[in-house]
Amino acid sequence: ISLVGFDLNTFLRIRHCAFSPFPAPLISQPIIAESNQYFRYVNFNTWQREGLKSVVASESGLVEQQVPFFDAAFFEWFVREVLSHTKEIAFENGVDWGHDMSWCKAAKMYSILVLNWSSEAVVCAIITAGTPIHHLDTNSITNKHSNRAFFRSRGNKVVSYYKKLFPSWVLNDIVELPNPVSRVYGHLYKKVIRIDRSCSNLFLNSTVH
Repeated sequence: ISLVGFDLNTFLRIRHCAFSPFPAPLISQPIIAESNQYFRYVNFNTWQREGLKSVVASESGLVEQQVPFFDAAFFEWFVREVLSHTKEIAFENGVDWGHDMSWCKAAKMYSILVLNWSSEAVVCAIITAGTPIHHLDTNSITNKHSNRAFFRSRGNKVVSYYKKLFPSWVLNDIVELPNPVSRVYGHLYKKVIRIDRSCSNLFLNSTVH
């Protein structure tokens, strides 16, 4: 992942204000400039299509682990309550699957029961405007390519352990159900085309040093 040329302030402003008056999502990510990702809704080209060009941010059912931006308090809670219970099996199998399949539903529960947010608040989002980040795709996970079946079997073992511990959080469908541009499920996700100007001005004023 390369953040060269990435405009962090614009990303943070959109994240902070896109879903106002609700708080900023607990987990979010920018889109990928190279449009080379399996989850097409994180690809830059996807959001250049007719009908999507004006979207500045979209709710999502999954934020992929490549470049997530977390609310710090939630992430500390997630590490303590989730990752501390799954790290051993992840290290044992050499696969980091499972956590990004579960953290959006965990964030929804956390937002309601811990933060007392409305159930309508967005907890996971893709920030589609501003500058994208770069995924250089160096193919450094050699085992994934040289022994794909073995790698997937190890990954599925880790995911099964997540499902055993957190059965209501882990997504079974990671392709269509969490996809905000899916023809079937896309209508379930809030999409923002205009940021509240007063929120944006307040954010900009708060960042002036």
